[in-house]
This record gives sequence, C-alpha cells and structure tokens, in this order.
Amino acid sequence: MRNIDRFRAMSLEELSPYLVKKIYVGEIAYWYSPSGYIFENYDAAIENCIHWLDKEYHKEN
Repeated sequence: MRNIDRFRAMSLEELSPYLVKKIYVGEIAYWYSPSGYIFENYDAAIENCIHWLDKEYHKEN
C-alpha cells in the first residue's frame, strides 16, 4: 500500500488534524483551517476543516 492510499482510506476526522495548522500572531497562537478561517480554538478549527472537506468543490471563475 502506498502512503497516498493510506490518506485516501482515512475518514475526514482522521485527515483534518494533518490539514489544520498552528500560526502565531505575536505570542498568541491561532489555528488556521484550509477553508481560510482562523480560530482561537483547535477543536473549532478541526470542525470547520471537516465541514470544508465534506463540501462539494466548485471551481471559481
């Protein structure tokens, strides 16, 4: 099994922690979701990422 196949087999809940990133503004830590939103709470960022992953893709013009 290739590594990419392991990612494909993951649930959204298992995949989202790999996509949410911690960023710092000064000394304050925030969580960045790939949806483009920034959160003060890690769990909120994970939930947003799961919701974003589950949405349909629409190409922007």
